[in-house]
Amino acid sequence: MVWQANSEHPVAKAVVEHAKKLCEKLGSKTKHFTDVNDFVVHPGARVSGKVGDREVLVGNKRLMRDCNVPVGYKVENYISENEQLARTCVVIAIDGRVAGVCFVTDPVKPEAGRVISYLHSMDILSTMVTGDNWATATAIAKEVGIQKVFAEMDPLGKADKIKDLLTIKRLSTAPRGTIPATEQLQELNSSLSSSFSSSPISTLPVVRVHATHPRIGFVEMQRSCTSLTQSLRRTRGFCTSKNSDKIVASVLFERLPIVIPKIDPAIYVFQEFSFRWRQQYRRAYPDEFLKKSDARGKGDYQIDYKPAPRITEADKTNDRRSLQRALDRRLYLLIYGTTDGASTEKPVWHFPEKAYGSEETLRKCAESALESVIGDLSHTYFVGNAPMGHMVIQPAENEKDLLSLKRFFFKSQVIATNKFKIEKCEDFVWVTKDELLEYFPEQAEFLNKMIIS
Repeated sequence: MVWQANSEHPVAKAVVEHAKKLCEKLGSKTKHFTDVNDFVVHPGARVSGKVGDREVLVGNKRLMRDCNVPVGYKVENYISENEQLARTCVVIAIDGRVAGVCFVTDPVKPEAGRVISYLHSMDILSTMVTGDNWATATAIAKEVGIQKVFAEMDPLGKADKIKDLLTIKRLSTAPRGTIPATEQLQELNSSLSSSFSSSPISTLPVVRVHATHPRIGFVEMQRSCTSLTQSLRRTRGFCTSKNSDKIVASVLFERLPIVIPKIDPAIYVFQEFSFRWRQQYRRAYPDEFLKKSDARGKGDYQIDYKPAPRITEADKTNDRRSLQRALDRRLYLLIYGTTDGASTEKPVWHFPEKAYGSEETLRKCAESALESVIGDLSHTYFVGNAPMGHMVIQPAENEKDLLSLKRFFFKSQVIATNKFKIEKCEDFVWVTKDELLEYFPEQAEFLNKMIIS
């Protein structure tokens, strides 16, 4: 492990410490950490040097090939298996031949996925710029939900990519790995202010990655300072500095089916056949375990009963204000009244919704919107922290002075009740998906894709 002893890279130091402990554990008395001559760091690529009269080269598989070091199929398979597990493999070559392979891995912090999900809810694109191989980078990105990946990049390539991202004012993430990366980032940090006009760096809505975190890190959202935040707020919602969109959190509040939906005749025939087939070929139990006398039916199942009707009084009268209808379908709550998501002050049919303002997250804003309608959230369950969908509504030609609207939908479900005290609206209805589309014909295509049934 002498080739890592002179390196300043944190992973190299970890490898050296592990090697020392391994030598102590095996009781080796040989001096493994001798001086290295001609030690050279190739940024983002490899390290090389001479130990005694032997040439040592350390790098990844691609760089071994660049240096004409043959990599056998066993090593190839070992590297491929570990890369699929989000591990970075390091190949060690001595005198032009592969002498060993080790892998390093940085565990993903539990909060990383939540942070990325939160950024997505704010319509912020997440990007990972890394020197890792594509297999490892893709596995990590998939685990935490990062949408875009740039892998196998050297420090200069990382710096150029970050500059490109800053130019289009997207999410900026610190690159990981390689010694000169810090110097490149310092250069970038010194030019951030000029990249975003004359605003000081403390006032910019930039996402930073903490320098001490090995993979994604502790993400610190620097929302705009007080003066900038106040200038970005409007009387009816929070507006992003990027495109001045008004953001609204909307709740798709649903009651799940109470009875099993009617089965299609063809499906029923298939299920009946499957049941008969299982009955005929199922395992036969020995007589000593199950005798005919024991198999005869006994108990409450013999009591006559009358099943509850599938068609209720609310179905017969088409009472859409009742939850006791369409028992085999999902019902969704619509309310009639004024809303922050409408372009006029006139009452309209809409989902429970509220303009995003001082709430910590969009999820909390959605909870507040539903609570303002039903009063108590004890019989509700919000599904997940991220929106299930969003839509952008542009102002009409005669409404150019209005802001464009981004509506984020959160799903919530009715739990253990069949009646709510709905207030602060002129009217309300519980409707099926088919009925729902009648209320929003212009948005029918979007709602049809977002709502399953």
